[in-house]
Amino acid sequence: MIRDMGKFKDFIENYLQILEDLVRSDKFKEGDAKFLSQLRSAERSFNFLLDQFPNGQVEGMFGREKWAYIKNRRTYIASAVSDAIDFDPDVKSRYNSYCEFLKDTRRLSNSL
Repeated sequence: MIRDMGKFKDFIENYLQILEDLVRSDKFKEGDAKFLSQLRSAERSFNFLLDQFPNGQVEGMFGREKWAYIKNRRTYIASAVSDAIDFDPDVKSRYNSYCEFLKDTRRLSNSL
């Protein structure tokens, strides 16, 4: 698995910061459907990476308070993306199509 937990810790902190920056971006504010769909995938990929470790191991790496802060930041990002997708029926429809395309990578690459 992960050999250098320090690098993993830096990666998690940097990935989270990138997600937060993207939530503050103009494309997010504009409700760009493609951008929001891809951002949802990125946010879920972040969750996937965190799920690869027992909660206690990640909490131990960051410390209890910092881990709680990271989880709160992650929750904020997930909620903001969900709200942005759900706000506009056209964006939601495009997001649902994007999810369908994920099942067939050839169709996905043609849609991007």
